[in-house]
This record gives sequence, structure tokens and C-alpha cells, in this order.
Amino acid sequence: MSRPFDPNRIPRREFLRRTAGSAAALATAGLTLQVASRTAGAAPISLTFVTPFGFLVGYAPTLVAKAGGYFEKEGLDVTIYGGRGAAMAVQQVLSGQALLSRTGGVDLIKAVANAKAPLVSIGVIDQGSPFHVVSKVGKEIRNPKDMVGKTIGIISQGGAVENLLDIMLVNSGIDPKSVPRQVVGNSPGAFGLIEQGRIDCYIISVGSVVALRLAKQPIHSWNTDEHAPIPGQVYVTSREDAEKQPETMVKFLRALLHSIAAITADKDFKQTFDLMKGFEISEMKDLKVATEALKAELELWDEAGASNRLRHIPEKWQTGVDLMAKAGMIPAGTAEVYYTNSFIDKARA
Repeated sequence: MSRPFDPNRIPRREFLRRTAGSAAALATAGLTLQVASRTAGAAPISLTFVTPFGFLVGYAPTLVAKAGGYFEKEGLDVTIYGGRGAAMAVQQVLSGQALLSRTGGVDLIKAVANAKAPLVSIGVIDQGSPFHVVSKVGKEIRNPKDMVGKTIGIISQGGAVENLLDIMLVNSGIDPKSVPRQVVGNSPGAFGLIEQGRIDCYIISVGSVVALRLAKQPIHSWNTDEHAPIPGQVYVTSREDAEKQPETMVKFLRALLHSIAAITADKDFKQTFDLMKGFEISEMKDLKVATEALKAELELWDEAGASNRLRHIPEKWQTGVDLMAKAGMIPAGTAEVYYTNSFIDKARA
């Protein structure tokens, strides 16, 4: 079991706000998407899960699993915290503050290969990249080579987006140090920085891209998979916890499978969004934006087919590892050291 989350690691006001959000989410548990409660009398397994960046529509699988009772049915008492970057989310697992977190495939690979971090991916939620490079029509950044001499906006320092940026640059023959970057967060509003000339493009998640398109902003965008096809977003834990708590890992993934199935079956997402109201999700201020963003996320979840939900696709992982090795970011080697399908296979059984 992970050690209790240390609220002193985040501002007290933020800690209280996030705790309240989780409690509010539970208040929606009477809706149709909720499943039966866990067996009476069974002691729940408490654990902490940290998102890579606050609360986004794309995190629906875990948020609905919490608010809809899917974790509870599996005998899990899950506390969800919104992180402040992929690097921070991973650090919470390494420090024992959280049992599980979500991060980019590239972040996991780098941490294990270069820092010998004792981490392992137990499941893939985004088979493809959720990140897009966005620039302004008329001043398009069409590929990594167009980034030379430009300032690139990133979500957070040292996180998934910055790592993807470096991979794209190196594999295009460009020294990453020659391309300045600026932390701008993951908001559609940061497009204003491009219009002001403070940055030339930025890399954001698909939900923010959808919001910009619906707002009819003059954007040009492309997915990072075009130049860095690496497994998108994964669920990670420590190798020690994976070995000591295999059933917890299976239960966690089984709850997510049920959550994803319910979200997919919820054609207008009304019940899904009702369950997610307790979390502060900026995209949900406009349900049209939230709906289109979630549709785009569903495509990422099932990019390898519904039968492969949460499964690691060996060929894609090896391609990603080879690409990173070619870029000089990690030593060459087999991708199997970074993930395991044992838990998801049991969750599907």
C-alpha cells in the first residue's frame, strides 16, 4: 500500500480544493453509471492516484471509475490528486506518496533507462499521442525543422511534452538546446501568447486543440506521432509495489475497463459528465467543447482496437524505444523491460 499523500507537498488551499472535488464527485454516485458497491464487510484497499496535470476530460477513465463506484466495486478506496506536470506525478510514485500515476510513455522510458527508476507501466490508456503542435495560420510551424530559431511553448518543464519535443528535434538533426521553450501550461488561452508574438507555437493536449477549433481560432496543428510515434499515456507504479500488490493492480485496471466501457456506451456523455462534475475541469465549462474533446480521447483509447484497451502493443513500444535510442536519449535495448501485460490480461479474464 502506498504511504499517505503528504498535503505539504502542495499548497494547503490547493490540497483542500482537490479533496473537496473528490468528495463532491462521490455525491453523484447514485447515477445510472454507478455499479454495485463492494461486498459488505470487505476492508477496502486505500491507494492514491496522481494525474499528470490537474483534472482534464481526458482523465475520464479514472475520474468516472472513482465517482461511478467502479473502484469501490473492486474493493478499492482511491484518492485522486491533480498533479502539476508528468515529472511530478512520477516523483509521487517514486517517493511512495502515491501507488499509481499517469504519465507519458517517453517519460517512463527515460526514467527507467537513464535514471534506473524502479518503475513499470501496467497499462496504456492513450495508444497514440494526445499532444498536438499548434501554431497560427499564416505563421505555421509544420514540422520540427520549422522550429529552428523559434520559441516553443510547453506544458511543464521536464514533462512528457518537453521530452517529445526533444525527440522530434534530435531525430530531425536539430540540437534541442538551440530551440528555446517557455512553460505556458495546457490551456487554449495560451494561444494568445502566439498572437502576441511571445511564442511561435505550443504543444498541448487534444482537448485544448478541440476548444481552439470550436472557438474558430486560426490554428494549424499536427499530432506529435507524426515525428515521434511513441506510446502515449500510461499508468505506472513502482516495481516493488507491482510485485507486492499484484491483485491491487488487477483490480485497478478492471475498474478502468468497466469505466471505459460505460463512457463509450454513454453516447451523449450526459451521465459521464454528471459524474465528473465534482472535479474542477475547465473544459467542462463548455459542454460542447467537453463532448468533442472526449470523442477525440475515445479514439486514442481504442486506437489499437477495443480488444486491446489498456494493453501494451509490443511492436509500438519497440518502435518507440528504437526511436529514442536513435536520438541518443536512451541506450538501445528491448522494450519489454518497461511494461507488463500480466495485470491487464488478468483483468480481462
